[in-house]
Amino acid sequence: MWKYLLSRLAAMAATLLVICAVVFVIFYVFPTSPAESICGKGCSPGSIRAINHTLGLDKSLYAQFGDYLKGVFAGRTYGTAPHELHCAFPCLGFSYQSNATVTSLLWDRLAVSASIAVGASVLFLVSGVLIGTVASLYRGTRLDRWLMGGSLAASASPTFLTAIVLLFLLSGKLHILPSPHYVAFADSPAAWFQGLLLPWVTLAFANAAHYARYTRGSMVESMSQDYVRTARAKGAGMLRLVTKHGMRAGLTPVVTVFGLQFAGLMGGTIIVETVFGFSGLGQLFIQAVNTTDIPIVLGVTLLTAVLVLVANLVVDLLYAVLNPRARSGGNA
Repeated sequence: MWKYLLSRLAAMAATLLVICAVVFVIFYVFPTSPAESICGKGCSPGSIRAINHTLGLDKSLYAQFGDYLKGVFAGRTYGTAPHELHCAFPCLGFSYQSNATVTSLLWDRLAVSASIAVGASVLFLVSGVLIGTVASLYRGTRLDRWLMGGSLAASASPTFLTAIVLLFLLSGKLHILPSPHYVAFADSPAAWFQGLLLPWVTLAFANAAHYARYTRGSMVESMSQDYVRTARAKGAGMLRLVTKHGMRAGLTPVVTVFGLQFAGLMGGTIIVETVFGFSGLGQLFIQAVNTTDIPIVLGVTLLTAVLVLVANLVVDLLYAVLNPRARSGGNA
């Protein structure tokens, strides 16, 4: 297992380095002037030169990339004394439009996006696996058709429309759920939970059907294997068959999809944040694009890439636990 883990970490580090290079080139060689975006169209040439010097944009491209990597892994300093600005590790850049380090801006918004993503992921994963498992056990029956048809119908509606309808019905008319708002978990766990229920339900409607379909297909296949029929013939109960034999093999593709989708949700809850008025990473990214705040755009992009890589690593490890043959390339 340790050899497998080290090989995956090495691949992850190499991939991250390539992503840093690609993202850096895309946003720093893009035909825009960060200095003019910061200073404005009427900025004097002297001010532009000063800003470029402070940002390090007057250096060669290789030197700029080296400074960027140094900031990511060790921190960096912008400008020179007595007007230098220190950006601590991990430094993802400095936003002069916001007058703050990108890391601090991301950290302020990360808790909001993480709360939405974690709660929604748990809700749609549990509901999707439950629906898919029940549908597989009653395959071909009316209950199977109702469960799968209903989950697909719920996910067919665009997320923004689902959010608006649920907000109007569950919060505005029926008062079943409170109005969405964000309260830090440390301040009040109960208020944190209540304020995020509606976004969680909205994303569960949009994503549960995928997991229901994956779970149903995998469970149907795994429950038809010879070892399951043998266990049934030996008198094993249905609960034992499902939990010990069926789900161990049936949830492998579900785990793979879930890990990657969860990482995407961290930076991809833009629609939910917009409809419900949350200030998360999605909203920060949109604001940065509209104002051409390149360091923030680069920081959000890199953070999302890191989350995807970490999620992929976790998925690989879980897959190795569920399927030991994966650690030896299928030879076990």
